[in-house]
Amino acid sequence: GDVVHPASPVFTWCAANAVTVSDDAENRKLSKEKATGRIDLIVAAVMAVGMVNQTAPEEKSFWETA
Repeated sequence: GDVVHPASPVFTWCAANAVTVSDDAENRKLSKEKATGRIDLIVAAVMAVGMVNQTAPEEKSFWETA
């Protein structure tokens, strides 16, 4: 999918530096060795998305059920 961000020049710079590599099982990951510069914000964003996908949905709060 697409990554939408609030026009952060640092995030855009990190995204431009990012390079993905695949292993034998066709899993993709970011490669710091092949990147042309810093990719820290992209790595953090990928990790955040991974954590969101692993957590169970929260129950609705009192205010959402009223």
